[in-house]
Amino acid sequence: MAKFTVDTQLFRELGELLVGRESTALVELIKNAYDADSQIVVVDGSDLHDPEISKIEILDNGTGMTEEEFENGFLRIATRTKTEGEKRSLFFERRFTGEKGIGRLALHKLARYVEIDSFRWNGNSPTGPHFPINEQGVRARIDWDLVEAQQTLDQIENVNAVSLEKLNASGYQIEAGTKIVLTKLRKSWTEKDISKFHDDVATLVPPKVLVKEIPSSVLSEPLIFKTPQFRDIRSSISDNFEIELLGSLAYSESLHASEIESANWILEIDCDGTARTVRYHIAPTRIQIEEYPNSEHRSFTDTLPDNAPKISFQARILQKQYKVWAKRYQGIRVYMEGFRVLPYGEPTNDWLDLNRDYVNRSRGRFESLGENYDRIIEADENAALVIQSNAAYFGAVFICHQGAPQLQMLVNREGFLPVPAMELIRDRVRVGIDVLVRLRYSATKPVKNVRREKAKKQREATKSSDLRELPSAWKIREELRESRVAIADARAAVSSGDTSTVEAAIERSEEVISNAEESIHEVATEASMLRVLATIGTELAAFVHEINGLLEMAVGLDRQLNRILSTAELNRPTRSKLNDVYNIVRDLRQSLEYHSVFLVDITSVDARRRRSRQGIHSRFTAASRLFQSAAENQGIMIDNRIEEGVRSPPMFPAEITALFANLLSNAVKFSRDNGRIKAWGRQSDDGVRIFVENEGIPVDLSIAEKWFEPFQSTTSKVDATLGQGMGLGLTIARSILDEYGAQIAFVKPSQGFDTAVEIVFPES
Repeated sequence: MAKFTVDTQLFRELGELLVGRESTALVELIKNAYDADSQIVVVDGSDLHDPEISKIEILDNGTGMTEEEFENGFLRIATRTKTEGEKRSLFFERRFTGEKGIGRLALHKLARYVEIDSFRWNGNSPTGPHFPINEQGVRARIDWDLVEAQQTLDQIENVNAVSLEKLNASGYQIEAGTKIVLTKLRKSWTEKDISKFHDDVATLVPPKVLVKEIPSSVLSEPLIFKTPQFRDIRSSISDNFEIELLGSLAYSESLHASEIESANWILEIDCDGTARTVRYHIAPTRIQIEEYPNSEHRSFTDTLPDNAPKISFQARILQKQYKVWAKRYQGIRVYMEGFRVLPYGEPTNDWLDLNRDYVNRSRGRFESLGENYDRIIEADENAALVIQSNAAYFGAVFICHQGAPQLQMLVNREGFLPVPAMELIRDRVRVGIDVLVRLRYSATKPVKNVRREKAKKQREATKSSDLRELPSAWKIREELRESRVAIADARAAVSSGDTSTVEAAIERSEEVISNAEESIHEVATEASMLRVLATIGTELAAFVHEINGLLEMAVGLDRQLNRILSTAELNRPTRSKLNDVYNIVRDLRQSLEYHSVFLVDITSVDARRRRSRQGIHSRFTAASRLFQSAAENQGIMIDNRIEEGVRSPPMFPAEITALFANLLSNAVKFSRDNGRIKAWGRQSDDGVRIFVENEGIPVDLSIAEKWFEPFQSTTSKVDATLGQGMGLGLTIARSILDEYGAQIAFVKPSQGFDTAVEIVFPES
């Protein structure tokens, strides 16, 4: 029996890698199965919460081991056995992923007892994913408690800490492969440990959407490659690698990210170290083009300088416009030979400086692109404002050993040494992302300009329209009047034979009708939602009388209880119980008063009779009364710091009350207990600016626009005052403000707050 062999120095260097990192250790054993030509590796866990009876089984259908290979492999801890020879697997000729015996060290770190059965491939052609076996296999048992109890490695043989025997194939199995059973796990696996393992396995190998051909339904033209090369495999036979999790480790969620159809842009990079070129292709998806028709494909090629490292890699990166990817897929990861290299792309790792530049986006790094990229897409200093964090990207950089000989992994496998080759990868990937940001900004800029022009027209309509009607109604009527005038001019010109005047009049009429058509379309798209809300509003208007009736009853009950409590005949227990009832009735009365005042304020005839300049401070106070009780229950303070005398443009009183009611409802829902909500505002040169801020759940500004879309609620808990939420609060708020050419947006909060909404009323 061969003795244990240990590279003591390497053992010490690698030991810290796996201490307390059971997930990493198990991942290393899965990678060993890949090196053994496995197509499928099954990992089955049971009773992981109890170390005494817990068990993990790892079964692969690879080419297995001989007795000699077991002795030279598993009995040589922390040794570089895979550095000998060509370093490729037997059948698929896969490039080995391991070199330092970490997988074998993982057996020691995971469990105190290990059983291994392995049957070697006989060299004949496989049937499907299975390899035919030799007549004999090998069985080994390692009792790590006995091994560790010995003073020297020479003593291990005497205590039977390691046993090795040959197995006949008959009666066991008919396919080659290896089965590893780990028992007496060194610690219990918590749900957090299992979740961490799922996170690791989800991106251990590249998710399929990053390596499969992109369907034509997503893109209007092909990219650089159908499928990226992410492994160095010499076999001409199709090669896959699947991971199946069972038992306590079962993974009910798909291991793959959301469908590629949810991406807005796709970036591909192909760096050829031999040709000294880097090709880029950036393409909008069909959903991006539908929303922003100006979105363009862009391809360009860089030439690497002669002194640049000779390295080859490929990358595919998916980007979302207003949303983020599922947490475990966020970021851009690095893969070597098809396996992930930590820590690149981890939530705490910002190897591309995307999070840093997102925080400091007003001082973006676009200047570093240089003049050479101005020919690709015109530079615009405002493009830095749309930089996104890692959460908006889901992608991978694929490296093969043969294309990156200069890259050397750190001994603890935490990334590569900081050599020029790794810096080149970082810079080239970041160039592609920065050009993508410019393209995004270029595509959305015309749309934003149109919105600004539309807001300007709404402000003009607000000034010119009758105070008893909405500005949009006046604008549509005015557009149609202009169209009738243009048609009349055309008729007169026809009579006089003035063709040039006819053409000009028709062209003017078409433009006006087009504008009116757009306005009518916007009204029509909101009609169904408004009908539902109108029904609710009608019921609320009728409910005002019920509320007032209940309020009178509550006031009467309050007075009766107060009189009873003022009598001297009550004993202490009775008085205490009546006090509890009195407090409940008093709270009920206060809540009914708040609702009554609010409903009367928003549903009365005067609230919709005539538009006028509203005192914003008083309107905010009126709306906040409705949420006072809910806020007090959570210890939330609502602080109205809006300057007295600041007024809105001419609006219906009900509109501005509804505006602040929707904002306060959100602020209370998403504020932390004992937090603050602060409203403040001032008159500025371009109008009135109002801010509503709260302490609690922050909003990612890169995707904040989506919360103004209908039905984007995240609340499921029903609150007596706040309700469950339909996801329409911010939609209604923006719709009200759009009517007057005003704007609303999430902005960076002031110090001490987590979320802020800014309202800009135009100068009137």
